[in-house]
Amino acid sequence: DNPDTTDRFQPAKLIHLAQRADIAQLLLVVLTLTVGQMILIPTLRLISDAWYGFDLMQSTWAFVLWALIGVLVQGGAIRPTVKRLGERHTAVLGALLLASGFFLMAAHLPLWAFWTAAVLIAVGGSLVVPATTGLLSRHASEADQGGIQGLNQSATALGRAVSYTMAGGLFALSPALPYIAGGILCIAGSILLLALKARAPEPEPQHDLSVP
Repeated sequence: DNPDTTDRFQPAKLIHLAQRADIAQLLLVVLTLTVGQMILIPTLRLISDAWYGFDLMQSTWAFVLWALIGVLVQGGAIRPTVKRLGERHTAVLGALLLASGFFLMAAHLPLWAFWTAAVLIAVGGSLVVPATTGLLSRHASEADQGGIQGLNQSATALGRAVSYTMAGGLFALSPALPYIAGGILCIAGSILLLALKARAPEPEPQHDLSVP
């Protein structure tokens, strides 16, 4: 019996999938938005201490608020939002909310602005992740679902690594710089999403109708 190869790791197939223009563009969106969004993780404790004098407990509550909003959005608000706007425009909305939150954070305004920015970033990130994942899934055939999710996870992992490395260096130059960079990256991600073309239909199989 021939072994079943459907679940085997097939690098050539993944490379071919990633070379498709729409998939490559979506993977770039995932990478860009992940780098932008994840800038918050290594810098929130630093900036809340440097600018607002938070202790460890207060910074922890900021992360708790972020997580709770994520649960609420992904548990309830994401479905009606996607149904109303579609996945692409939901992702664009999320990216713009992220950018707004980052720019507001970078402005170093009074404490109310810090919490408002944290809420905007939490809501935006909670919309972006499932919406971009859904977009990638829709742009791949049923047979390519496993491969497309693997590429998505790889782009996300790379984005996290780049973000953590970049955030520390930027923060050392100025506490506002990571958030300015995050806002710019999220704007760039929204532009890439708006420029995304619909998935091209699968080509029809060609049959040789010539008479032998």
